[in-house]
Amino acid sequence: MRYENGHPVPERRLHPLSWVFHLAGGLGAMIPLAVAAALGAERGGALWMLVPLVLLGPLAGLWHQWVYRYDYGPEGLLIREGLVFRNLRQIDYRRIENIDTERTLLHRLLGVADVKVETSSGGGAEATIRVLSVAGAEALSEAVFARRRALRGENGDQDATPEPVAAG
Repeated sequence: MRYENGHPVPERRLHPLSWVFHLAGGLGAMIPLAVAAALGAERGGALWMLVPLVLLGPLAGLWHQWVYRYDYGPEGLLIREGLVFRNLRQIDYRRIENIDTERTLLHRLLGVADVKVETSSGGGAEATIRVLSVAGAEALSEAVFARRRALRGENGDQDATPEPVAAG
């Protein structure tokens, strides 16, 4: 990770196929528009209106892949998204409770996974990193929890549940 003006700049990218999943998600939203355009075409409507939508889908997916970055900061997982309106978030390692990988059929076919970072605040995932390689998702989980253990060890914090002691 590099720093600009004293601020961390995440450099890890999404999987090269992430744009495909972004496009697939957008296609579901286009179905009602396609039906409406097709019905309008029967009455001399505008089927040509679908052309920009078909072109914008892949471009939006490539845009998301190009601008989305994540990395491991000294205190937390860093996620940066957006190019015009940049958003840099840090999720403190000590707050991360679970890292869940989600793999649909298409994910399994292409050897990738979506990663959901869940914190102690509850209410759903704090962040979703869409489309990492399976090895990348496992590495992210291992790195985050190793850093979390290291931070807890440095501060002398103890887990809420003590380790069981063997009777003997």
